[in-house]
Amino acid sequence: MKKYKNRLKNVIVTAALLSYISLSNIQRVYAMENSKLVTGTKDLLNDGAKALLGIVPLTTILLELWYNSKLQAADETEEKPIKKKMKSILICGVLAFVISSLVNIIIGYYK
Repeated sequence: MKKYKNRLKNVIVTAALLSYISLSNIQRVYAMENSKLVTGTKDLLNDGAKALLGIVPLTTILLELWYNSKLQAADETEEKPIKKKMKSILICGVLAFVISSLVNIIIGYYK
């Protein structure tokens, strides 16, 4: 019984210390919210994501057109690697577009 009382006492003390530490850190986070570092980082991420939303589709389309012209001029043995590259370019372009859109959405919640 004494063993359980000591454990309960340790759990209570630990919980009290953790709650004190977490509450003091919350106040620091609210103080940092309007700091130049945080707002500058938000602006940097927002501008970068907006730039990617324009650059990624354009680059993907241009690369697909380039490899499509190479595909038309290719022999039968060269078609498979070119088609594989076209598929990977399309997948990477879609993933980059989706990721930059998600960054914009996430940053939008912080404004």
